[in-house]
Formats: sequence, structure tokens, C-alpha cells
Amino acid sequence: MFTSDGVEYTQSTIYLSGTAMMRDTDGTVTTIASHIKSFETSFESENRTLTYRLVASSRGKWEFEREMTEKVYLSKVGAE
Repeated sequence: MFTSDGVEYTQSTIYLSGTAMMRDTDGTVTTIASHIKSFETSFESENRTLTYRLVASSRGKWEFEREMTEKVYLSKVGAE
């Protein structure tokens, strides 16, 4: 939970979709999802951006690293 502009927000679920594939030097095609080493997220409330970083590797043959930042639009949720 965090507070922004005097409003309390709770953590939400983030859904990522898509398939990323790598072709090894021997021609084998591998999905990156099966080789994820780390996945980190951070949220900066001041400018409301979400950054996520993914690192994957395959037995020293290749390493994939991607960092993405997105603007997050928040909505106030309250009981009626």
C-alpha cells in the first residue's frame, strides 16, 4: 500500500503477455520464459511510472536483459 496525493492505493496484479524467443547458436529455438533468472518491478509514485526489469540466460550461451518503463494510471477504489 502507498499514498499518493493523499489517497491510499493498494498493490494490483500486473499481467504481462507475449512470447519472446531466442535462437541459440546451434539453431535451437528457446522461449525466454523458461530461462528467467530475475524479474524486478518498482513504482515511483511521484511521476507514477512502473519500471520492470527481466533477465534470462541459457547455460552461458546467451543472456537476455530488458528494462521497460510505463506510465501508470491509477484509479481510486472505495466502498459504497
